[in-house]
Amino acid sequence: MTTKILPGATGVLALADGTILQGIGVGAVGSALGEVVFNTAMTGYQEILTDPSYMSQILAFTFPHVGNVGTNVEDIEQMGGGSDTSARGAIFRDVPTDPANYRSDASFDDWMKRRGVVGLAGVDTRALTKIIRDKGAPHAVIAHDPDGNFDLEALVAQAKGWTGLVGLDLAKPASTLQAFEWNEGLWDWPEGHPKTEGRKDVVVIDYGVKRNILRALASTGARITVVPATTTAEEVLARNPDGVVLSNGPGDPAATGEYAVPEIQKLVASGKPLMGICLGHQMLALALGAKTVKMDQGHHGANHPVKDLTTGKVEIVSMNHGFTVDRDSLPDAVTETHVSLFDGTNCGIAVKDKPIFSAFEVGHRFTPLPDGDVVVGYATGYDAADIAPFVLSLRAVFEGPVALVVDAEPALRAFLAQHRVTAIDAPVWRGWAPHPVMQRFVAFAGLLGDRSGVALACDVRDVIFQAPPFDPAPEGLEAYVEAETPLADHAFNMKYLRALFGEAQARQLADKACLCVGTIVGPRAEVSRLSRLILSLPTAPRREIGGAFGADQAAFNLAIHQGLVAARVQPNYGRIATVGLTPGPKLGFRGGKVVNPDGDVSAIVHQHDRHQHLETPVHALWGGGLEQRRRAQALATMEARSDWRGAKPRARRARVMSDTRCGGSPARRAPAASGRRRPLCALIASSTCRTEWPRPAPRLQAKKPRRPPSNWLSAARWP
Repeated sequence: MTTKILPGATGVLALADGTILQGIGVGAVGSALGEVVFNTAMTGYQEILTDPSYMSQILAFTFPHVGNVGTNVEDIEQMGGGSDTSARGAIFRDVPTDPANYRSDASFDDWMKRRGVVGLAGVDTRALTKIIRDKGAPHAVIAHDPDGNFDLEALVAQAKGWTGLVGLDLAKPASTLQAFEWNEGLWDWPEGHPKTEGRKDVVVIDYGVKRNILRALASTGARITVVPATTTAEEVLARNPDGVVLSNGPGDPAATGEYAVPEIQKLVASGKPLMGICLGHQMLALALGAKTVKMDQGHHGANHPVKDLTTGKVEIVSMNHGFTVDRDSLPDAVTETHVSLFDGTNCGIAVKDKPIFSAFEVGHRFTPLPDGDVVVGYATGYDAADIAPFVLSLRAVFEGPVALVVDAEPALRAFLAQHRVTAIDAPVWRGWAPHPVMQRFVAFAGLLGDRSGVALACDVRDVIFQAPPFDPAPEGLEAYVEAETPLADHAFNMKYLRALFGEAQARQLADKACLCVGTIVGPRAEVSRLSRLILSLPTAPRREIGGAFGADQAAFNLAIHQGLVAARVQPNYGRIATVGLTPGPKLGFRGGKVVNPDGDVSAIVHQHDRHQHLETPVHALWGGGLEQRRRAQALATMEARSDWRGAKPRARRARVMSDTRCGGSPARRAPAASGRRRPLCALIASSTCRTEWPRPAPRLQAKKPRRPPSNWLSAARWP
């Protein structure tokens, strides 16, 4: 070998084909043998280097600037150990910089030395990435010597002699040795990682699990027990879990599968919900009869596009794997759910008609409901009394599947189970949505999927049913008018149209009908597609539009009126009566039901609890709903006042209704005429009224923690 050591070179990378890269050594002194892969993430270098799935690998970071936020004890992914059970070495374009972050405990270079990670900086990482892209992930030795003394021929020979990852079971050394409980949630400033209280028992089989996977599971409400990789199915089932997770991990899935696959097959046969991640995904596929193969370069990074075949949605996910499931080997009982848009390789599977699925990316997934007509709703933040009118009236006319995304309140879950309604756990959307009100469309798209049948996707608290919702069955998407006046007359809707889509787009839609997004009816696949479209339209961040409450309705109106989807615009009476902004005299009643102007009965009534004059004929039948209960509470409060006790009930009710409808600031209205009682809101604003209600003693509030200084130069003083 004729390659000479360049002056000043203190680090080298020797590839098995004889290629030598020289630069500046950083981190630990010594050498490390492994497979070289590149990672495209721009952040998270500490989490990447401590991911057990990188065991026996050397990482080349394509992003040039590394080290600027330092390191800390919280951002470590592996449960224990050092570079022996995670990445062996690291390669950088630039020398790691000094830290400038209030969370930093140590510099990146010092941290690498303590962990035994050998580093090389000052090399052309782009050229190295091209080598990996064209020739596959090479075997190599990375070495660091402050004196620059290297035996290059010996390093190349060592790289050539390594057999690689194929056939290596690395899960055992990366796994825990004994079972333990986990209750730490995802990081949240300024508290850090909160302690969680789980409501579902989940057993995680540790093949090299990452801490953040456990944190994400705990934050969704899982009560987690982590067990070693060699745990038998009988030992897992003896814990009677609500579900089992097969974790990520390093090495060849076929090698680890020699002892893990038979146990996974027993878990599949048990009928317990089963989820696989990364290595767990691959071994689940092996247990179901598929095959795995080694990839040339693998997938490593935080920006990989993956298509969800059940919804058509494309997700940008974090990935780290060098093996993949052979999609052509999947048996008939297994459905491919996700594929990589980089190379078309398999990224997720599900077993038909069983609660078993797996994927490379980690996140909340909604399993599509079985084929057929369904009703789905998003009902977080409500209790059983709030949604009782919806459930009771629906079950009186519809026996099909109903699924509601709800909170974990036990009384609510028991009520839904009593009426055969599937309760879906609400996901934890951390950092996802600048428009939180639109989260329900993620659930609608996932629960409906590309399945046959028709669907109603709707609000829950203010919807009641008077007849079967799908009689007659809709021929296509149906959108319903909310008000008889155009969008231009509704400042709320115009505000969000302007904020999200611009003034020109808002002017184009100004003369269109104001459509209500609270109830959507149509074929399941089309409602799912519309839900995904609504999610994709708003791009302006929440902070730029002054809120997010109307983003859903603005996107819905744009999608329908601009013809982005084919839909029939229906009047505010018909299959659905949207009565929120409908004048009272147009409403009729027959047998306690809302009747259309032509005398027909609407199958579905939306926003029923926003009309006080519906209380007697409608609310007496199904219950009042949240808005009506709030008015009843307000009425009870007013009746407790001494100057109301002498009034007749009908007069008291009339005063409450007039008080709730009076608008604007009391100071802007003309004084009440002599002999007339002023509106209640004006009384409350007056000094006389304020003195009648004693103010509570002020409560001492703890000061909010001070945010980190914006000037990075003073970051060192931040505790």
